[in-house]
Amino acid sequence: DLCTGLALRDVAEAYNKCRFNILILDEPCSSLDKGLSAAAQDLLLSASKPSTFLITHTELDVKFDKCYEIRRSKNIAELEEVYG
Repeated sequence: DLCTGLALRDVAEAYNKCRFNILILDEPCSSLDKGLSAAAQDLLLSASKPSTFLITHTELDVKFDKCYEIRRSKNIAELEEVYG
């Protein structure tokens, strides 16, 4: 659950008296419909850290600073910058 994960991150930061500068999320919006997915992506954009990595197999509704796509062809993966 996305909200639970963000809340746990805040609790961990408060407990450790530090700020984390990286956030990695794997498929945080996969079970949401298009409207909720866009709202969740807006939330992630506003709550993002200096280095936020959102891993997804679906189209993004919100434009983050940078977007990369990994394409696989003939068992070779290539990283391509979509924008940024």
